[in-house]
Amino acid sequence: MTTENTKAFDGNLSPEFFEAVAGYLGERHPRYGRLLDIQLIDGGKSNWTYRVFTEHGQLVLRRPPGVHTLETAHDVGREFLFFDSFQNTDVPVPRTVDYVGEDSPIGVPFFVTEFVDGVVATREGEGFIKEAETARRLCNALVRTVAAIHNFDWEDSPLKRFGRPESFTARQLRRLPRQWDGSGGTGAAFQELTEALRAVELPKTPQTAVHGDFSVHNLLLDREDPARILAVLDWELATVGDPLADLGWFVALWVDPTDGPERLALVGPDRKVTTSEGFFTRERLVEAYAAATGRDLSLFGFYYVFGLYKAAVIWQGVYSRYLEGGTSATGIDGMNERIPQAVELGLRCTRSPNFPRWPL
Repeated sequence: MTTENTKAFDGNLSPEFFEAVAGYLGERHPRYGRLLDIQLIDGGKSNWTYRVFTEHGQLVLRRPPGVHTLETAHDVGREFLFFDSFQNTDVPVPRTVDYVGEDSPIGVPFFVTEFVDGVVATREGEGFIKEAETARRLCNALVRTVAAIHNFDWEDSPLKRFGRPESFTARQLRRLPRQWDGSGGTGAAFQELTEALRAVELPKTPQTAVHGDFSVHNLLLDREDPARILAVLDWELATVGDPLADLGWFVALWVDPTDGPERLALVGPDRKVTTSEGFFTRERLVEAYAAATGRDLSLFGFYYVFGLYKAAVIWQGVYSRYLEGGTSATGIDGMNERIPQAVELGLRCTRSPNFPRWPL
């Protein structure tokens, strides 16, 4: 969904695919005129994203990957529903155009949004945000945005279909081990971490809309003012659930100016962008969220570890799809090493005398 890092129309995009998209646009959305070109946006390890050029504007088409999808993953219908529900709210998302399900001309469901011309900070690299004040403003914008997601009135929207009375984390602690096994994950350490998390008794938390993968790498920022968030992307894991689990994922994969090489090795070099002066520490992010929402984060140590646990499962799935040829090699380097690192870090945290409280 950005103008950066795109792959030109090639063998990955067959003439049949081009013709199918052209026919669909001509029939359903003739206002865009003739289809000129399609580009596969590189770097996607989940749903595949295409930049679509027409005579009268640019669009984005999003579809599932080609092989090996995990339970609940790659649901473009879910993504579209969240995009559509957040139109004209405090949550910045692209303008929706259409969703096509069973009658898809390309053989799989897909959705279309308007193109948002922004930049992804993690693709720009270290030093992209040079001013400490800009970094602080972006961190505050991140907190405001995730708080806006969690404060959205989901019960008075189409998202109410995702609400469940059962504990979100309890469901996840059943589902994630199945996904781990289905992607070829092994090891006693993962089972030990699973049991440590299951042993924690959490108070009931009111459900909210959750993004599922909220991170600086899933944001489009304004080119001229990178502290301004234009759009939150990649909602394929979104649901209604525990907002602190959503925050836990965000914080678990955050790197800050105080972190050393071990932390950077865990999350990957593209996250180094938030190590510049002015970016918040993990503790300050949590404090800012608590101040913005009024939520009790005293047991946030559990959610932080749960974020590491979820990361290990998702990375295992991504790496499995890569081995099967179902995703690009972008971001794969070192992933097979990061998976056990996330599990081991989670285990070390559970052995802290302060676990499951925060800070650890």
